[in-house]
Amino acid sequence: FDRFKTTVARLIAIFFYTTATLIIAFTSAGSAVLLFLAMPMLTIGGILFLITNLQIGNLFGQHRSTIITLYNGAFDSSSAVFLIIKLLYEKGISLKASFIFLSVCSTWHVARTFLLMPRGH
Repeated sequence: FDRFKTTVARLIAIFFYTTATLIIAFTSAGSAVLLFLAMPMLTIGGILFLITNLQIGNLFGQHRSTIITLYNGAFDSSSAVFLIIKLLYEKGISLKASFIFLSVCSTWHVARTFLLMPRGH
């Protein structure tokens, strides 16, 4: 992030996140070893999103720390997404469909990267 600035860091995060969710979506019992690759990629992508999103706090001047705290809380509660995926799985929606949906949601991150986020720091 310090070397390549916001846009490149976010594109790397999107790549890691999307690749990890696609690996999870298409992993079967025979290829479960790929999960050892997908989980660190999911973690790296997520932390890069957090770091690059913290810049948004600068837009709020006196309330900067509040916005940063809200972002940290949102990322810390992101494990609730997997609870929702579990509940959907119990209702009959496949894990493959759920993770493909998460992968498709990365288009929102790409749009935000180019339309809303600063190019530099």
